[in-house]
Amino acid sequence: MNRAGLQWLMVAVLCLPWSAVASCRVYASTWERQPSLVMENDLIRVTVLPDSNGSIAEYCLKQPGFNVITPIRNARFALTKDVAIVDSNYGGYKDWCLETGVLKAERAYVCRVVAESPEHVSIVASSISSVQLERSMTIHEGSTLVDIRVVVRNVSAEPMTYSYWAHTLIAPAGRIDNREVFCVPVGAHRVSTRNKANLDSLEDAVAAVTNTAAPSASVSFLPKQGWKAVVSTSAQAVYGELIPIAQIGDDGYFDFWKGQEHMELGNPTSLLTSESVYSARALAPDEAATFNLAMFQALGFSGISYASSNLCLHVRDKTIHVKTDTLVVEAGAPAIRSGLNLGFALTDDAGEVVAVWGAQRVDLGPMRTVTLTFRTDGLRAPPGTYGLRCILRDGAGNEIETASVLGVRVIID
Repeated sequence: MNRAGLQWLMVAVLCLPWSAVASCRVYASTWERQPSLVMENDLIRVTVLPDSNGSIAEYCLKQPGFNVITPIRNARFALTKDVAIVDSNYGGYKDWCLETGVLKAERAYVCRVVAESPEHVSIVASSISSVQLERSMTIHEGSTLVDIRVVVRNVSAEPMTYSYWAHTLIAPAGRIDNREVFCVPVGAHRVSTRNKANLDSLEDAVAAVTNTAAPSASVSFLPKQGWKAVVSTSAQAVYGELIPIAQIGDDGYFDFWKGQEHMELGNPTSLLTSESVYSARALAPDEAATFNLAMFQALGFSGISYASSNLCLHVRDKTIHVKTDTLVVEAGAPAIRSGLNLGFALTDDAGEVVAVWGAQRVDLGPMRTVTLTFRTDGLRAPPGTYGLRCILRDGAGNEIETASVLGVRVIID
């Protein structure tokens, strides 16, 4: 974006007719001497850098006030094949949604505010090369969600195969060390020349990658569910991503990197990063494809077992023996939601429900968890090992969401 255009944009934003009590707002500012656009609601502040490909430099919970994006801004790193945004489809078009300190000069994005109201604010960053890429970033009233929608259009005269790689996840509280836990709903390990480990479960993934003394590690996953997250046990915070699992596709996967600072592994400025790689799509001339993801934060969690736009859960015990144990759950949500009913069910190997706990009324939100206890002595099912399913309903009993809670076993002797 040229300087005159950016100055005009910032004047226009500053003149927007905001109410003093509007929940969502957008305004022009600076971030470490760089021009910025800031989206805010009562819970979060999101800072976008127009001169750095519209990347997000700050994603901050106002209370307690930490930025989940590692605050390394002054150091700039040379372009390499691993980290450059280039006008080619080698390994997929890479879109650095977050500001990483990597110099990104080969593709210029233009930022503009496209929607503003007390309920939501949207900024779009767009670029044109052999493809047109538009990335919209939206916040909502009463929510920590940052919804990201990417539209890719083939503007060339020839058909092409397009693959989109979103580089996003960093760390809660802007830091990562071996006490933090990276969680994905593991479906299968994706074996490649880089990644040789055989990881069959969520526990294996955490132990083999995050809690390793090795200075660096990388692994790829074919996920069962469309979420991944980092848990800071010290900050009692969760920072995660939500992606529609159907959009990942059969050939899509999650990459996870852990490396020493200044190592050129995915994101050279952070100890933890990951990328979401979507399945390649064939695009005819002027044909477009849409990709969606969202970032969220929540406080008060000692772990994470399931995440969506409606619900965050942590089941404290991975093995529960009926009659002798209780089901203890930490529950929250990326957005404020009141008057809900949360229950659980046992499922067999085919996913069929064989027994149900009674639901409990909950008010959910991102700033604290609710701890719920469910007794198991009333469950009736044949002896065996069962899976766990969560069921979320509104106050009228209408189902909002149901999903398996992976990595939990319920045993009936």
